[in-house]
Amino acid sequence: MEKKEKFGLSNSQKLLLLFQLLNREKSDGNVCGSITIKQKIDTDKLEKSINKFIENNDSVRTRICFTLLGFKQYFAEYEPIKVEVIEVESEQDVKDIEDKINHEVFSMIEKPLYKIKIFKFKDGTGGFIGCMHHIICDAWTIGLTINEILSYYTESGIEYPRYSYAEYVKSEKQYLKSNRIKNDKKYWDNLVKNDLPPAAIIEGDLNFEDKDRKCGNSIYCIGKSTINKINEYCNKIKISQCSFITGVYSLYIGKRANLNKFILDVILSNRSNYKEKNTIGLFAKTAGTVAKIENTSFEKYILEINKELYKTYKHYKYSTSKILKKVHKLEPKRKRLSKIWFSFQNAKADTKSINFPYTTRWTPLETTYLYDMLIELYDLNNDGSLNIIYYYLLSKYSKKRIDEIHNGICSIINQVIENNNINIEDIIIDEKLLAMNS
Repeated sequence: MEKKEKFGLSNSQKLLLLFQLLNREKSDGNVCGSITIKQKIDTDKLEKSINKFIENNDSVRTRICFTLLGFKQYFAEYEPIKVEVIEVESEQDVKDIEDKINHEVFSMIEKPLYKIKIFKFKDGTGGFIGCMHHIICDAWTIGLTINEILSYYTESGIEYPRYSYAEYVKSEKQYLKSNRIKNDKKYWDNLVKNDLPPAAIIEGDLNFEDKDRKCGNSIYCIGKSTINKINEYCNKIKISQCSFITGVYSLYIGKRANLNKFILDVILSNRSNYKEKNTIGLFAKTAGTVAKIENTSFEKYILEINKELYKTYKHYKYSTSKILKKVHKLEPKRKRLSKIWFSFQNAKADTKSINFPYTTRWTPLETTYLYDMLIELYDLNNDGSLNIIYYYLLSKYSKKRIDEIHNGICSIINQVIENNNINIEDIIIDEKLLAMNS
């Protein structure tokens, strides 16, 4: 591809750009975090590794521009960057720098959409803080970024392929001319016709106005032994861990809200082949999946959830905007398919090729405009546990209520792994139990 060839934005990129331009003082589109290497670092070597990553992945060098045909993007020519090294004394210093970077709003037009800093403690250990605008990355990208930079740093010898995000955008154009879009349109038209299922809801314990829609966050961990039991059950009935966890949350929502059928918004990776799974960029998008709570065994229920998720993924490429236009016609006050969003992020660190200890940390979101609650699940450190972070409206949920919700989830998991043959009607939600950390 020739330098500065301009091409269109993906559907997800268009939505994010519109949101950012309408909220120019907000940094909600930032994705920020840090990597701490648990041994003395070579800052020059780390800087070279970061530069090699930037050179190898053109989408990191994305620039948004405005043309007579609307907003376009191109890849700036690679030029080595000097990465600032910041001396820090404590982990709190690192968090403070993360917070500062995360609150800096990106200039979206003709400017870099990433920032990166190296930090170093007095004992010689350290790492780097990275921040990218969501328009050029998703959760899977974060995993790829960590693996590639640290692999270069450790000199693993792995050669990472150069795949261009432009190929994905071009594939979206080809999709619009294909027969597949007709089948996808038919599926979503049938789903959102007159009997549109209600939105998933989780009852809050607060109710006050907040125009800024500030959100809190609570992080929990389901430990390795519990995850191992979940994986054994999933392998036994041939479903994914994602299907199991989605089914557990759906069951909680259905039982607590007395809903037999509803739609939950899920965020799935739209990477459908090897190239896309190894390409930096924004592929994730939201789509609705249907949950049905019937008087049957948990196994039959979870297999049905697995089927519905498969349908969602199969028809995933269809434009979310077009789906929502149909939803608005049926229910003018309904802005989204659901106010509860669910994101199962299966990107993992490559612990085999990276031969030194390190830890990762996300920088939490502070406001939410599209949902009342976002539930993200991830094992980025690839240690066999499952981290769960709840982002929730502070005007609707207290920290105590989130604890109750999570305990209710854990109580369902505990009953299912103890009795695989349990019926849906026999599952009791206990919101007072302690969360499972083992």
